[in-house]
Amino acid sequence: MVAAVVSALIEAELPPGVVVDELQPRIQKLLEHERAEVREAIAHAFARWPVMVTSLSDQLIPLLDDSEPIVREKIAHAFGQAGVFNGRIKVALESASQDEDTEVAREAADALKAISPEPIR
Repeated sequence: MVAAVVSALIEAELPPGVVVDELQPRIQKLLEHERAEVREAIAHAFARWPVMVTSLSDQLIPLLDDSEPIVREKIAHAFGQAGVFNGRIKVALESASQDEDTEVAREAADALKAISPEPIR
C-alpha cells in the first residue's frame, strides 16, 4: 500500500516546494522500511525528485548497500540525476560501481561520470 501511494505521488508531477516542504519529512521516515518494495518506491522517488537528494544525501548513501539490487540501482541513478558530489558520495558510488549486480554497477559508474568534476577513467 505504501509503495503504491509513493508511486502515485511520483507520477503526480508535484512542484519542488511541495516535494521538499510536504513530502520530504514523510519520505525520509520510509528510507529504512522493512519491505523492499517500499524502499524501491522511495529510491525511485529520489530519482524523480533530485532536490531531495541534495538535502538527504548522507541518509541515502547507506542505500547503495541495500539488500535489494533495484534499490541500490535507483539510488545510484538518483545521485547521478541530482548532480550532488562530495567525497562520501564518490567513495560510495565507486564501491557500487563494483557491485555484483551489473545494472547497479553500470548505474553507479554512470552516476560517477555525471557528477564528477574530473573525468572518471
